[in-house]
Amino acid sequence: MRGYTLVEILVVIIITATMSGILVLYSRTSEQQIILFRDQAKLIGMIFRAKSLAVTSKTTIIDIEGVPNEIIPCAYGFNFNRSDKTFRIFREFDQNGKNENCLTPDLKPNYIYNPGEDMSPEEIQILGENVEVAAITNLENIVFIPPEPKVYINGSEIFTNASIIIETLTGIQKTVKINNFGQITSQ
Repeated sequence: MRGYTLVEILVVIIITATMSGILVLYSRTSEQQIILFRDQAKLIGMIFRAKSLAVTSKTTIIDIEGVPNEIIPCAYGFNFNRSDKTFRIFREFDQNGKNENCLTPDLKPNYIYNPGEDMSPEEIQILGENVEVAAITNLENIVFIPPEPKVYINGSEIFTNASIIIETLTGIQKTVKINNFGQITSQ
């Protein structure tokens, strides 16, 4: 009789099961890497958005009738809240809620995020469920002051750089860094 023996069939089944197991594990790792890359890109995108808003802002927006219709902020910033893994773009005004005293020492902004300074609910993002913050260095508040933009890290010119390391539950890590010149890098 022609055909396969029981041993040959078992060997083929074992090899197929092993290959399937490896494929499933590999696809899980790839899925986590994609989630990590996506969240890293969202962080970088939000920082770039705050920077571009500062670069493109003017002193006032004038409507068709020649009347100012919106107050342009003194600065735009990026805030990262480690406790709930949220990050947002915010606007900084002077202590009177205007942009008239942006450089006056007693009235200038504090250059850190305060509740109520959000641009809009759409500007608030959350890291993915399987992504955690492994380490954070000075990256709670990054503020870009127009027109250069001048960069304040955590409300001060003292800090020269900031970074955040995010990781998956399996330990795969990605880093986002920014320096006091506004250069954003990723690893």
